[in-house]
Amino acid sequence: MRSVFTGDMYNGNRLSRSEKNDQGFYREILQRIYFLLEDMIKRHSCVFLVRFDLRYPDNSASHYPNNNALVSQFIEAFTRYCSRENYDPRYLWVRELSDTGQFHYHFMLLLNGNRIQCGYILISRP
Repeated sequence: MRSVFTGDMYNGNRLSRSEKNDQGFYREILQRIYFLLEDMIKRHSCVFLVRFDLRYPDNSASHYPNNNALVSQFIEAFTRYCSRENYDPRYLWVRELSDTGQFHYHFMLLLNGNRIQCGYILISRP
């Protein structure tokens, strides 16, 4: 069973509340986010953070595997690109099941902010 944190502050950082997370936050995820941020701040004087979602097309659950194989391939290729550009990528992702029965993924990507300051570079690459 996962441990749920219901406070408004975590390790001195204020948590944002919404209807979706009104029952709290998973401690394990909060701790991982905290460690990732601390590590990147120690490694670089500037950190570029991007939060994004990956979703399969609507009504396509039967066309895609019910595992993390595709997202693992995506993140492997994406971090390889970021590493070649010396962005020093770190990331966290979680899989969530939507009300429609399809999985989607929430990502947090942290990069060396001294090397990149604009996310457009990431989505416009050839």
